[in-house]
Amino acid sequence: GGSPMGPGKLARWSGRWATPLLVAIALAPACSSGGASNGAPPEAVGSSCTAPSQCYPALDGAALTMCPTEYVGTHPSPYLSELGAGMPVEVDVMWTGPTVCSPVLLADDARGRTQALGDRRVIVWDNYPVNDVLMTASLHLGPYQGRDRDLVDVVGGVLCNPMTQAYASQIALATAMDFLRDPDGYDTAASWSRACAD
Repeated sequence: GGSPMGPGKLARWSGRWATPLLVAIALAPACSSGGASNGAPPEAVGSSCTAPSQCYPALDGAALTMCPTEYVGTHPSPYLSELGAGMPVEVDVMWTGPTVCSPVLLADDARGRTQALGDRRVIVWDNYPVNDVLMTASLHLGPYQGRDRDLVDVVGGVLCNPMTQAYASQIALATAMDFLRDPDGYDTAASWSRACAD
């Protein structure tokens, strides 16, 4: 099983949604001095590929997921094409969806992102229930919704980004786990009621 990590309790589960070890691209300098940093221009695709390509062999088979400069959107680009072609096939690529905090995630958009990366596996970086930056006055206590049921068949995993309030995040995260465990049987209202009662 995998261990998604956040500011709250660690949750454990197994099966098709066991999250692979996430190695942030921010750790790349430990492996290579050629890694890209946040905010690198899209023309820097070479350096975006360098760090994962040099780090991956040193991980001894552990999974590696990288966050590219272009982590948002639904359109292909030369950057994404070159990125997909320039890294080991085992390296997964993060994606937030059509927007940074996507209210809706469609399976067709995820398929398009996978194709834009040369059929590389995509890991959804789901910015729900996050409330950082301009959202610090907001508490996102609603259930996980707006995600296609078919999404789970297209992407390699989903990482939900919790709020800065770890305890309050448990409501949204519990409903997300219910959805990811059984997207076809997911009952939004029942899941939310259970999460609130817990």
